[in-house]
Amino acid sequence: MGLFYRYLYLTDAASLQSDMYGELGRGDWRNGITQLNIVDGNTVEPVQDYTKTEVGYEFRSKFKDDTRNPPAVRFTPAELRAMIEQVKSEVDDPFAAPDFEPLRGWLETHGDDVIAEVGHEDSLRKQFRMKWNDDTGTPYLKVQRRRQDSKTGDDSWLISSPTLGPGEFEGVFEDVSVP
Repeated sequence: MGLFYRYLYLTDAASLQSDMYGELGRGDWRNGITQLNIVDGNTVEPVQDYTKTEVGYEFRSKFKDDTRNPPAVRFTPAELRAMIEQVKSEVDDPFAAPDFEPLRGWLETHGDDVIAEVGHEDSLRKQFRMKWNDDTGTPYLKVQRRRQDSKTGDDSWLISSPTLGPGEFEGVFEDVSVP
């Protein structure tokens, strides 16, 4: 654990100023980095039943070559709080230490599936999905969002999404205190 803890505000965080926007945590991986950032709440599209706030959070993955960076997935504080609570209800708290092993155990038991979700079937949804990397066999948490087209009914998932393998997950949450 690092000496400096950055607190993940899981409230509406109205007291945060724009100069506080930026990186909360970072996890390095073979081909790039994954970050958890504080962002302007106006850049966050909340799912149904949640409202815009002054600040938001985003997970963002960046490749070293910068040619195929997936779009960030952004959350309101309440959305992220709900997602974290759902994960904690499924496994021993992986955020406290941080420790990816409870997530790996969940994946081994449940297979490729959603561990947390906010939103509704017929509108915007945001998810944490546990998956195995096809190339390396490494488990990872995929942060994804989906929208259903109201006219056609077609689902539209992000083609690529931010991901957190064991090292990235532990790196992102190493200096972030999650209440």
